[in-house]
Amino acid sequence: MSDKHLSPISSISRGPRQSNFEALRLIAMLMVLILHSDFLSFGEPTADSFRTAPIGESARILFEAMSLCAVNVFIMISGWFGIRPSVKGFSSFIFQSIFFLLGSYLTLYALGLVDWSADNLALIICPRSGAWFIIAYAMLYIVSPLLNTYLDSASEKQLRKLLIAFFAAQTIWGFADRGANFQGGYSTLSFCGLYLLAGYMRRYPSVRLRGRGLALYTCSVMVLAGLLTLKVFKHFSTDLTSYTNPLIIMSAMGLIIKCSETEIGSHRLLNNIASSAFAVYLLHSNDFTLFTAYKPLIQSSFAKGGVAMVILAIIGVYTAAILLDRPRQWLWKRIQRHIRPDSSSSK
Repeated sequence: MSDKHLSPISSISRGPRQSNFEALRLIAMLMVLILHSDFLSFGEPTADSFRTAPIGESARILFEAMSLCAVNVFIMISGWFGIRPSVKGFSSFIFQSIFFLLGSYLTLYALGLVDWSADNLALIICPRSGAWFIIAYAMLYIVSPLLNTYLDSASEKQLRKLLIAFFAAQTIWGFADRGANFQGGYSTLSFCGLYLLAGYMRRYPSVRLRGRGLALYTCSVMVLAGLLTLKVFKHFSTDLTSYTNPLIIMSAMGLIIKCSETEIGSHRLLNNIASSAFAVYLLHSNDFTLFTAYKPLIQSSFAKGGVAMVILAIIGVYTAAILLDRPRQWLWKRIQRHIRPDSSSSK
């Protein structure tokens, strides 16, 4: 099966899919599930909860710190290889998004958990908070030719100066003062910065960071965890979980570096599973399921069986999304064959 016809979120490499990055994609999606099962489902630790259960709350903070780089990792994988936009690829991305949003809405409506309304139907085409990533990534996809042209034409010095200026501005105006322009990293503007950063890292690998990717990730996570713990008792206003946090960006850089230096060959099964990684996000984190289904599932699982049941719930959602993406892939192939009978089938 040709990789060039795959959804951009599944494979953005020009050549054969690299299983090391496919594995990182799967790990990053697991991190997203952990994020939505931690602070989002149970709230941030407080001084009282920390005193009552210091080990449990410390573990929650550590897992949050370890997982906060997930979205940045996804975008940096796109920047590492470079998005090669096409009508077919963009259509595949939109079709997958609508498939899961519409399916989630109809299922929850049938269960009586959401109402039938024009506003809810509009969320399928124009997702908001729960599925913010869809629009932000779609816009990155659209502007990627401009970013690719700059990456291919700019000198190392020009790229370096731009990145320093961009991330300095984002840190001051998007992290330190929680500026609206960067929306806490939930924006195409922030995605463009990460995309260019990853493109720069691939073209001009740092000698100082060679072999130190895991160390960079670990150090960033530990400092972030320490600051999150300090915030429990000091109550400073800075949102440390913002994706514009330099520590979160550095932890994503560490994983990208480590992954790029880890060769595991090409594994067909792993690549095949990773082609459905985005489905995990679409299933549990859309405007219908995140707060109506996923958050209650995690809370009830913890109430019934503690952490073990939460782990099982996460595994269940992950597995269900991968399996549910199979009929989506089958249907997309049939649509492609109907539109262009002589073209290669695609996901």
